[in-house]
Amino acid sequence: MAHAFVGREDAAIEIILVAFDQSGDAVRSGIGIGLVNPPLASTAVGVVPPQRSGMASGINSTFRQVGIATGIALLGTLFSNNVGGEVRTRVAAVPGLSHQGAQIASAVQSGQIGNVIARLPGPDRQAVGLITRAAFTTGLNRILLVAAIIALVSAVVALAAIRSKDFAQQQAPGPPG
Repeated sequence: MAHAFVGREDAAIEIILVAFDQSGDAVRSGIGIGLVNPPLASTAVGVVPPQRSGMASGINSTFRQVGIATGIALLGTLFSNNVGGEVRTRVAAVPGLSHQGAQIASAVQSGQIGNVIARLPGPDRQAVGLITRAAFTTGLNRILLVAAIIALVSAVVALAAIRSKDFAQQQAPGPPG
């Protein structure tokens, strides 16, 4: 499919759009990240004297990477627990499946739900499919809400903690010679 783009000036943009996301969500996310990173880096190095800007940049990058890794781990754990709990709760309400709630929830959390669904009778297969999709959506909604709250609290703390007087004052270079 990529050969259709050869020779066109906008080929790279179209390949990126097709390869990553047809709805444009990845592009919007990339634009958002691109708008946030320059002011973030500028603030990190702007609050220290110029001779320490390399150290400030390194600390900023380190904390960003640690924050991303920790956030993914925490939100992933929260997501897995929410999905498992939702599956157990919803399966308990289905006659004939209530005794399999823990097994189905475990299969969802480990990525093996396809094998479990394949062994179920037709009507149960459809019910478990609906339950797992609903549980996934509920879990995703919850972690997105938690992430939004964390981002909001972080933004308020950043606005309160970073004052314009904290920025290092740049000294004008002296006359040459």
